[in-house]
Amino acid sequence: AIFSVAQSAGRVTTGALSEAALNWGVPRPFFMMVASVVALVAHVILAFARSEVAFVLGTALSGYGFGMVWPLLVLIVGEVFGKAHVAANYMFYDGVTSAAGTVLLSKIVAQRVYEAHIDGGDEQDGDGGEQNTCHGLECFALTHVIIAVLSDPVSEQAGCCYVEPGTHTANEEHLNTHTDAFRAMDADQCSAAGYQ
Repeated sequence: AIFSVAQSAGRVTTGALSEAALNWGVPRPFFMMVASVVALVAHVILAFARSEVAFVLGTALSGYGFGMVWPLLVLIVGEVFGKAHVAANYMFYDGVTSAAGTVLLSKIVAQRVYEAHIDGGDEQDGDGGEQNTCHGLECFALTHVIIAVLSDPVSEQAGCCYVEPGTHTANEEHLNTHTDAFRAMDADQCSAAGYQ
């Protein structure tokens, strides 16, 4: 429940904040850097959490960082690659990252770290089956450290787009004209103009 509430808050606040920040000259990739830093901090906390407060804080930060990414991804893909094929472009980034992350981090890394720390894997539980339970910090600590390490280059790369203004778009003048025209259209005009 904590993760879900935090990710909902991340989705709502990030969209509004990134839109307002455009008026201050802050590009949206800056918020992707913030999301990566939040994820990094969250997973470091979770890797070493020994108290309920640390666990709740790490879970909430992880949810907030996760929630920040998805609305930003849609907006950044639309701004960088244009609106004509935003659905296909978004699905490339969403589909590839979700599939790769699920297979690599959830299936391979987390499973192997957990299985390596199972207490008494050869012992039998009360029902006659093998005991496949891991107890303690070591069951997930390495997985969280790996995710934190992977968050670092992502935040650095997103930071490069912020530090070097204009690098997050291929043609900023065209993009501004395109974006202003898009904002002025209503839904029917967008469909007629080929925006999806």
